[in-house]
Amino acid sequence: MTLMFFPIHLKAQNAIWICPNDTTLLEELGDFLVQNSIPVRVKSNWLHAISVDGLTSEERKNINKHFNCQFSAVLKLKSTSLSFVQYGALEKCISQMNGSAFIQDGWDGQGVKIGIADAGYLYLNDSNKMSALQHLWINHQIILTHDFVSNKDTIVYDELYYTGKKSKSKRSRIWVVDLIRKIKLIPHSHGTEVLKMMAGVEPDSSSQLGLASGGNYYLARTEDGVKEFKEEEDYYVSALEWMHQSGVRIVNTSLGYGKGRKLKGSNYSPLQMNGSSMISRAVQIACTEKNMLVIVAAGNDGDKRSWKVITTPADAKAALSVGAVLNKFEKAEYSSIGPEYNDYLKPEVAAFSENGTSLSAPAVSGFAACLLEMNPNLSAEALKDLIIRSSHLYPYGNNFIGYGVPLANRAIQLLEFPEMHFSNASEVHLQTNIYSIDTLHATIPSVTVFHKKNAVHVLKQEVLLRGKEMNRIIVKRPKNCLRSTVQIGYQIIELFWDVDPAKK
Repeated sequence: MTLMFFPIHLKAQNAIWICPNDTTLLEELGDFLVQNSIPVRVKSNWLHAISVDGLTSEERKNINKHFNCQFSAVLKLKSTSLSFVQYGALEKCISQMNGSAFIQDGWDGQGVKIGIADAGYLYLNDSNKMSALQHLWINHQIILTHDFVSNKDTIVYDELYYTGKKSKSKRSRIWVVDLIRKIKLIPHSHGTEVLKMMAGVEPDSSSQLGLASGGNYYLARTEDGVKEFKEEEDYYVSALEWMHQSGVRIVNTSLGYGKGRKLKGSNYSPLQMNGSSMISRAVQIACTEKNMLVIVAAGNDGDKRSWKVITTPADAKAALSVGAVLNKFEKAEYSSIGPEYNDYLKPEVAAFSENGTSLSAPAVSGFAACLLEMNPNLSAEALKDLIIRSSHLYPYGNNFIGYGVPLANRAIQLLEFPEMHFSNASEVHLQTNIYSIDTLHATIPSVTVFHKKNAVHVLKQEVLLRGKEMNRIIVKRPKNCLRSTVQIGYQIIELFWDVDPAKK
């Protein structure tokens, strides 16, 4: 179940980022704002900007008179989210990525500095409820924490802090009441669940639930969890800068900013998912100038007509944006798609998740940590490129699931042989409107097809099932389709329909 949280807090409707055109005047601008009784929320040295709660027209004129500034509205939001995740789902995710190739060779992200910007970390220190994460405490792998929402150097993990109520040790509640309680707690444990997807180890069998169980973690709380505040975007930017100061190389971001408020002018629009938001610009700086790979959940709006596309900061060009696939490597219905108006592909990769792209992103973050452990000299750009090239659809990406699911065995080979090309992908040019796949292996009951109107933009996807007594599947070209990507297990065929695209 995917839960979307709708904002109910109305503070700071006119929140503004102020950017002086002369970036050397940032300190003077801050002093000027304080002298004029304009409270400063956050100062970003990366963005050369200061955020404030709002400005009157007279205040704007006065600021511009002295500093000649640009003003960018802080818009707001709903965050991607997830429900409690079962161990089986995590194991399925690792299996699809061939994560055993890392595990068997002993790669688990050991020593890699990994940041998480998220909501609550409820129960993180509870050895009963979160036994899969206790090794992080035992081995001192949680290095630093900071609660930007409450401006504290430590993050609190107990139920009373997040909800105002303490659970009774013994309950005699009917299951419906208990279920409602658990649903209310989900947002407060979002960060904990994300960490489990990245670093969890099943205590009974010692099997890994996340690929980066050996990483060193820097945890930032940047989201309230239930209520939505415009300040959360400020907190996220501050968290990126805080992590960079500690040498963090990988940042997981299982949140997204889009629509959510009914008040006019307070929401982003789908057309703004083009890397222009302030948090997207901060992510771009982190990736291109600070050598941090920011891995971002694509969003859970793929089945919503009013939105469909990714949310910011997944739209940052240099970020690695992650969608969600299901058992047959088809896009999960809810997984947000890449907009057609950008000149770059989003999302770039995908990972298995039935619970939201919040699970997909940390799965890939753990994958990235293993590679960085193997070669700490990889730049953020090279690490992103390596993950993309290891993915099962490469080189035939699309705006549904990018280049597909990263495969650990391929990534390991690419580290050793960077120029390597895999033989799983081929091309077929057709003068007809059908393509027959014959002599399918008995272990392949279906194929997944992405029908595209050009090289990357999907018209529709379909899963084609083989008949009980047939070894053949027929792919039919839809109207206006120029190319179709066919997945037969890990074998990829790119079909070029060399006929009039307007005809069937």
